Amino acid sequence: MFFERVERHNKNTRKVDKTVGGNISALRESLGISVEELGACVGYISIDIERIEAGALRPSALILYKLACVLQCPMASFFVDNRINQELSS
Repeated sequence: MFFERVERHNKNTRKVDKTVGGNISALRESLGISVEELGACVGYISIDIERIEAGALRPSALILYKLACVLQCPMASFFVDNRINQELSS
């Protein structure tokens, strides 16, 4: 299985899932790629991409790798919590 449902995990892991999903969404939008296009590029349906971006599905490392290739970014950029970085720079 390439996805893991998030409901079974604690509050901290849900934060990570939402951070990863939010960063994927932001990167996708910055490149002007639709959810459908991104899904087609990595071989998944758009609803799964939407659920990843919402933090409701946890993608496998393979899917993260494919997403990083399409979005032209390092996988580590998915895990950067920009809210924390903004608070530190203020």
